[in-house]
Amino acid sequence: MAAAESRRMGKYTLLEKLGAGGSGEVYLAFSKMQNDVVQFFALKILSAEQSTNPRAVKMLKREASLANVLKHNSIVSLYECGNEGEDFYVAMDFVKGLPLSRFMHHAMLHKTTIAIEHALYIVRSVAAGLEYARTCKNPESGKPLNIIHRDISPQNIMINFEGEVKIIDFGLARTSEFNEKTQSDQIMGKLKYISPEHAKGEEVRHSSDVFSLGVVFWEMLSGRRFYQDIPDAGIVRWLGDPEHSGLIAYNPAVTPELDEIVAKACAGDVKDRYQSAGELYKDVNSYLNTNYPNFSSHDFQQVIRTVFAKEMSNIDNKLAKYIAKMGGDINPKKFERKFNQYADLVDSLGVIGPKEEPRNVGNTQEAVERFRSSRLAITEKKKQARGMWRNYELKKAISISWKIGTSLILVSMVWSKMVRKDINAFWSDNLNFTKKILGFTGEGDREPSSITKLGLKYPKDPVTVQIRTKPSGAKIYQNGKALRLQTPGLVKVIDERSAEITLEYPGYGIKKVLIKPFEEEVYVDMTD
Repeated sequence: MAAAESRRMGKYTLLEKLGAGGSGEVYLAFSKMQNDVVQFFALKILSAEQSTNPRAVKMLKREASLANVLKHNSIVSLYECGNEGEDFYVAMDFVKGLPLSRFMHHAMLHKTTIAIEHALYIVRSVAAGLEYARTCKNPESGKPLNIIHRDISPQNIMINFEGEVKIIDFGLARTSEFNEKTQSDQIMGKLKYISPEHAKGEEVRHSSDVFSLGVVFWEMLSGRRFYQDIPDAGIVRWLGDPEHSGLIAYNPAVTPELDEIVAKACAGDVKDRYQSAGELYKDVNSYLNTNYPNFSSHDFQQVIRTVFAKEMSNIDNKLAKYIAKMGGDINPKKFERKFNQYADLVDSLGVIGPKEEPRNVGNTQEAVERFRSSRLAITEKKKQARGMWRNYELKKAISISWKIGTSLILVSMVWSKMVRKDINAFWSDNLNFTKKILGFTGEGDREPSSITKLGLKYPKDPVTVQIRTKPSGAKIYQNGKALRLQTPGLVKVIDERSAEITLEYPGYGIKKVLIKPFEEEVYVDMTD
């Protein structure tokens, strides 16, 4: 995450960038609420180009206007829409967690699937939120809003560290209060999750959201991509006559009853599909309660906190550092205990001085000051310990390496003499042996990529990735070879070499990108 400059948007102060897309950027921000309590927000800011687009601004305002009615546990809370000069933004609740796509990628990397009861719980929560959005009413007119999300995907389903599932990004949502229809030449949402009727430019109904959620359901239980076995050029053709394999072929733990529920959710023909998220919710809830009667949301919470313990700790520490840096009053229930426990730990180690008498933890400002001094003391002590360790271990490593290297050379010389090799063959063999030990063999001489350094591997089976650019129409090259494609387009990724993509657009130069494992969509701004 990139740090943001000290910048304000209305009453919000930007801290760092969380992500970016074609319509704008999302920042972590904070604002002081009543009684000077600090609260964090996610601030979506339209790009400079979109801020001058009346339709984009209208969509952003419409998303914020839904804040008055969309109050549900499965929907992220929105607060307001505003502007700072020519920059338009919408403020929403900061979800301390990760998108469902991260949970799915983790399962795929470990060659497993998400537990059936967990997948059922996630789908049930999302279906409940979608059904609420469909049936909620305009408080002014009393008429149903009939909200259709139109962009349900793993990226727009958040899971916080309390085990709660929340739908985000209603920017593409359509309601009956706005007499707008999707244009036939414009596709809203992500290509790999939109319904067949949506892709054809036909009228989108609530069953379209059900299809998108059904695809997510299928992928969670199969551990595969919905389009994994379909060639790139065949996806559009598939949307015209859709059919897919049953789940039992990929996950024997799936029962025929559950397979039928998922098949009905992502049926290509609208007539064979659930007509609303409420119908899907009813069947999923019944199956979960019947087959997993002892399951609770607490079980799911423990799994999320175990799998993503490091990410949770990093987010907690980051927010704590921002609060300490602000130096203002904070929410005592959320942070005071952590600050004092940290300071008590330092006192017990004797870093600052003798442990003092128990303090009155009601003074929040005092807790912040103790946190700051404790953090500095711990950092200094770690630096000293690390320096001593490095000095001792380095000498020890050099001593052992010299002895081992000398022994290897002597043994090699004796062996060379025994087999009567000449001196050139001897040095050649030793040089090749050394290269092999160090990993510099043949193709390995080149610098390992960032993907290799992270230890990430591409999936065994090829995957398709959507490439988008601003402006669209850029030529696509894969591993140096020109494809007969222009953005937006789909490319097949098999390994690290096939993930090397070059984009060329007249007047904007050339951009190179490396597609990461399991990445579904790549967006490149050619104007940067």
